[in-house]
Amino acid sequence: MFSNIETVTLNEASQIIEALLPVSNKPIFLHGPFGIGKSAIIKALVGRLAETTGQKWGLIEIRASQIDSTDTRGIPDTQDRRTFFATPDWLPRVERDGEFGIVFLDELLLGSESTQRALYQFLEGLLGDYELPIGWRIIAASNRPCDGAGVRGRHDAALMTRFETQLNVTADPDEWKEYAVRAPVDHRVSEFRKKLGLDELPEGFHPFVVAFMDWKGKPTLKGDGTIDQAGLLLEYPNGGIPKGHTAAAQPRGWHSVSNILYSNLSHRLQHVAIAGAVGVGPAATFTGFLQILNNLPDANLILRNPDDADVPSENELGTRYAIATTLAQRVTSKNIDNAVRYIKRMHEELLSVFFLIATNRDPNLQATKAYIDFKIETQSTVI
Repeated sequence: MFSNIETVTLNEASQIIEALLPVSNKPIFLHGPFGIGKSAIIKALVGRLAETTGQKWGLIEIRASQIDSTDTRGIPDTQDRRTFFATPDWLPRVERDGEFGIVFLDELLLGSESTQRALYQFLEGLLGDYELPIGWRIIAASNRPCDGAGVRGRHDAALMTRFETQLNVTADPDEWKEYAVRAPVDHRVSEFRKKLGLDELPEGFHPFVVAFMDWKGKPTLKGDGTIDQAGLLLEYPNGGIPKGHTAAAQPRGWHSVSNILYSNLSHRLQHVAIAGAVGVGPAATFTGFLQILNNLPDANLILRNPDDADVPSENELGTRYAIATTLAQRVTSKNIDNAVRYIKRMHEELLSVFFLIATNRDPNLQATKAYIDFKIETQSTVI
């Protein structure tokens, strides 16, 4: 964690990058924990820029931890008794890669000292005789020393001063849920399932994961507003993963949990796999949530008789989230008013995750009066 730069969410970081691209050709640096989606926002940004500008935007991703100084400078060669460095093939060229694009230098601080020094000149858009095309920009990212990712505090001032700005990025549960319900299925997974004759997986993360994050994703706060306990979307926001731990709760791990739920594993092996994705503690809490889901009252009875159906007590918050999730998966335009009436009896805050899951499953529900009234009442920007 760095005390002299500001912390922003991934969406805020994306907005800052997009606003700076037309006014500066200096690179931007993103510091942040592993697995939160730093590379994902760059990919999404490239797609958005292509839509808004009507131009093709390229993306070249380079991991500094996997290259050496030769990959950066190029291999020395001779011609006409002169020595020169052959330009590396990964550098963008307009004729091959297009007029506009982003070079994303990931894991920059994991690169060796010689690799980082070799990149000094490139961060200024130059490399020997090579010059970065006018329409291309450089974004760099890396984990922090406190993340236990092998950075080891290498923060050369000469390197850091080459950036237009530095941002410490973190995962925000509300932003994550918005992304999670619409996340596309990896095309390689889709192709693999197609070759096996299996049905396509639905778009978005498993709704049980989305609902669980709405319940347990955010940190709990003390009376003075400081964090009492980190949320389970990002278990260690300030680094410091305990020695000997190889898994911790973070957005990339919850994506894995979603994939695991779509598998046909037994309950015991499912728990084992989930623990391997997010750690034993978060896995136990999530598995407890799944057990609640398996012992819920009949959703159809609730939808038929929302005013008389039993409501879980305030102490049974997990059960309330589970019921809201189940109703979101069953609701139709004909019974949505009943679902909303029942959820309001539990707690109106549950309507946010209910509508998020329900309208993603059936976009036609956005035309219902219940949904329109909800948006007007809350002025929600989540959905």
